[in-house]
Amino acid sequence: MRRGSPRTWPSSTGARRRSRPRGAERRHRVHTGLGGEGTAAQVMALEHAPVRRRALVGSLVNLGSPLGQVLVSVVLLAMTALLGAEAFLAWGRRLPFFLGCALAVGGYFVRRRMDESPVFENAAARGGTSASPVRTVFRSHPRVIVRLTFLRVPNIACSYLVTTCSLEYLHGALGLPSGTGFALVLVTNLLGVAAIPLGGWLADRFGRKPVLYSFAALSLVGTLVYFPLLDTKSWPLMLLANAVALVSDYVEFGVLAVLFAERFPTPLRFSGHAAVYTLTNMVGGSPTPLVAALLLSVTGSPWSIALLLAAAYAVSLVPIHRTPETRDREFGAS
Repeated sequence: MRRGSPRTWPSSTGARRRSRPRGAERRHRVHTGLGGEGTAAQVMALEHAPVRRRALVGSLVNLGSPLGQVLVSVVLLAMTALLGAEAFLAWGRRLPFFLGCALAVGGYFVRRRMDESPVFENAAARGGTSASPVRTVFRSHPRVIVRLTFLRVPNIACSYLVTTCSLEYLHGALGLPSGTGFALVLVTNLLGVAAIPLGGWLADRFGRKPVLYSFAALSLVGTLVYFPLLDTKSWPLMLLANAVALVSDYVEFGVLAVLFAERFPTPLRFSGHAAVYTLTNMVGGSPTPLVAALLLSVTGSPWSIALLLAAAYAVSLVPIHRTPETRDREFGAS
C-alpha cells in the first residue's frame, strides 16, 4: 500500500487516536460491505484474540451461520402461526425482509464505530502493506489459496447437500411431508450452535490439524451412511444422519476461520482469507444442488451423490496433511 502522510482521527470523547493507514487493504477490512462481511468479522475478531483462545474466538463469529438459519426458521414458523398460512403467503412473507433491513442498518452503525486492529496498524506503520492486496496475495500465495480451497470444498458442499438437496429428496423421493425436512434442518442447526465453538475449543487445545483430520474422516463416514439412514424414514435415524454428516462439518467450520487467517501475513490476511472463502463457495457451494440433481436423474440412485462427496472428503485429507500446524503462530510476527 502506498503510504501518504498520516492522519489522526478524533474519537467520540475528543481524544486523538493513533494514525491510521490509507489504501486498499484498510478499505477492504473496515469498510467492507458486499461480499466480505464474514471475512471482515472473522479477521477483526481473530486479530484481537489472545493466541491461546484464537480458534475459539474465531469460531464464535461463525455461529452466525446456524444461528441465522435457526432465527429465520423460528420467525417463519411464528408468523405462520400468528397470521395463518393464507395471510402469510399473501402479504406476511414480506415482513421478515423488513427485519433484515433493520439488522443491516444496525450493522452499518457498528462498522462506523470500529477501529482497525492493532496488529494491522503495526504492520501498516512498518510499511508492509500493499496497494493491491488481492493481486499480491494471488501472486505470492497461489498454492496456499488452492490448498485451502480444496480443504474446504467438501465442507461447504455437504452443507448445501443437507440444507437444500436433502429437502427435495425427503419430500420428492421418499414422500415425507415438507415439514419433516425443515424440522430436521432446524434441529441440526441447533446442534451446530454447540458444535462450532466445540471445534474452536478443540483446535486451541490440540491444534488445528488433528481436529480437521478427525472430523473430516467422520464426515466422510457420514456421507456414506447419510442416504441409507434417510431411507429408513425413521425420525431418530434421519436426525442421526444429519448429525454425523453436518454436525461434524460444523466442528470443522469452527476451525477453518482461524486456519485460513493464520496462513497469510498480516498485510494480506483479509484478502487471502476472503479469496479462499469465495473460491470454496464457487467451487463447492454453488454447483452442488445442480450436480446432485444431475447425478440423481442420470443414475437414479443417491449413492452417486454420496460417493462423490466421500471422494471429495478423501481428497481433502491431502491438503490437511500438507498444511502446516499454526496454533502457536503470532499474528504480530507475520
